[in-house]
Amino acid sequence: MKIRVAILFLFLCSSIFTFDLSSVEINGFFEGAGGLRYSSGEDQLILGETRARLNLWSPLGDFSEIQFRYDLVGDFVSEELDEQLRELYFTAYPSLDWEIKAGRQVLTWGTGDLLFINDVFPKDYESFFIGRNMEYMKLPSDAIKLSIFPKNLMIDFVLIPIFEPNTYADGERLSYFNQGTGKITETGESTINPEEPVSKPSNAELAIRLRKDISGNELALYAYRGFYKSPNLNEYGSGYTFSRTNLYGASWVGNIFGGIGNAEMGYEDSVEDGSGDEFYIPNSFLKFMLGYKKELSREFTLGVQYYLEQMLDYSNYSDSIPEAFLEYSADKTRGLLALRLTKSLKKQTVKLGIFSYYSPSDEDGFINPDISYDFSDHINISCGANMFYGNDDHTFFSQLDKNSNVYGRFRYSF
Repeated sequence: MKIRVAILFLFLCSSIFTFDLSSVEINGFFEGAGGLRYSSGEDQLILGETRARLNLWSPLGDFSEIQFRYDLVGDFVSEELDEQLRELYFTAYPSLDWEIKAGRQVLTWGTGDLLFINDVFPKDYESFFIGRNMEYMKLPSDAIKLSIFPKNLMIDFVLIPIFEPNTYADGERLSYFNQGTGKITETGESTINPEEPVSKPSNAELAIRLRKDISGNELALYAYRGFYKSPNLNEYGSGYTFSRTNLYGASWVGNIFGGIGNAEMGYEDSVEDGSGDEFYIPNSFLKFMLGYKKELSREFTLGVQYYLEQMLDYSNYSDSIPEAFLEYSADKTRGLLALRLTKSLKKQTVKLGIFSYYSPSDEDGFINPDISYDFSDHINISCGANMFYGNDDHTFFSQLDKNSNVYGRFRYSF
């Protein structure tokens, strides 16, 4: 269905605007990817797919352009042929003072490296944890983005009329801790089928960002009205739904101590549980993050971040916990340390990297070593591992322990 809509959209644009075929840019790639669990108790194959990507870009007159990205995927795990419309948007910039982008697009903002506070747009954690290219960590949204540029200020308005959730561990491909049963749900046992918000004007998501550069320091303010992107148990504990939330935050990025520093904070307001006494609905949170990145030597870079979240109205939350849930209730605070090391060799054709999370409060974590080699301008191979560890089944990374895997990818670009 999506590809038919895409073709229709391109046809309409070509009818309205004068296409100069010589200016159309066409590229893409073919990719094969595979991954195997090395833990027992689960099906070994966690990733097995062939993927074809087509990218099209073209100007539409002097003040607009169109971007199209489409994937066709043969998935050996689900045994299905899937189509993915990654991008199809129209951008108009009739003035130096504003521009508008409308259509299916990947939205991102905030300052974190795989840590998100004010980046409220949908993520694909499944792709990240099974070894797909990092590009697929971000999911597209059907949205309208208006950017205006008053003097020394940048303001972005985003309207998302159709809700797009995160892709998360749901039992179909990744086992996870099921809060309803109090145990790990193995792959193939059952899946989460949450009730998504109905597409209507009152459920449209709104996001705003204000940015300003002051002497090389980028400062930003954020506001968002919408829904949590991952589901929670409903008020009866009998199914899953997406609760409403508002988010207000700020960030800073600048040069410091010979490197690049960043700081970010956010207040996540749980609209449906303002007092914190509804156990199944997420409480409000304060969230903070500090980060620093520096090149330690030629082509060798260190990045470190620390994230902290604090649940508000924790005493009300504690009083509301059903007896059956006491064993795996949440703590008041959760900390997370992230580390990234990258090294490039042989004129940047070889890239070695490792990214890791460790939570001192949950005593669990995740390690992702990765190696990439460009044989030529067209051929790239990469391999790595996703390793989860921890002591308690209910913590974020520990619940994924049986999904630990090794993966490899081959890509031919044209």
